[in-house]
Amino acid sequence: MPEEAFVTSFRPSGKGLGKLFGELEAKIMEILWQEEEATARTVFENLRDQGRRLSYSTIKTVLERLVEKGVLDKELQTRAYVYRPKLSREEFTRSAINQILDSLLTSFADPVVSCFVDKLSSAHPERVSELLEMIEAAGQATPQQPTSQDKR
Repeated sequence: MPEEAFVTSFRPSGKGLGKLFGELEAKIMEILWQEEEATARTVFENLRDQGRRLSYSTIKTVLERLVEKGVLDKELQTRAYVYRPKLSREEFTRSAINQILDSLLTSFADPVVSCFVDKLSSAHPERVSELLEMIEAAGQATPQQPTSQDKR
């Protein structure tokens, strides 16, 4: 089973990964997911090629913060650290969404479900029947608790 993403904040107004990371963190994660592994120098050069004017020490600091947040691994190879994402982009996204939903459902279950159904119905009405099938399948997969009628 893959590890979990460690989401420290959620910014609803952010774009894409900017909802889960700062802007520079998101750009660095995109580079690492594309490259699969990279040194701070490689990340620095990649960002420089994209027109970002940042110091090398800034890149190293952000990489270390991503390691501290638990989203990157680092390994010393010859004379430089190589950084690798702990999860694929897809695994990270799914894990982050799971964490956010768990947190919301713990505190606001009824409004979250209601809002989700409302948004899904208006934005993707064709997916509502798919959702109902998933709910039905999940209900059949879990043991049913006896109801008061079953006890008669």
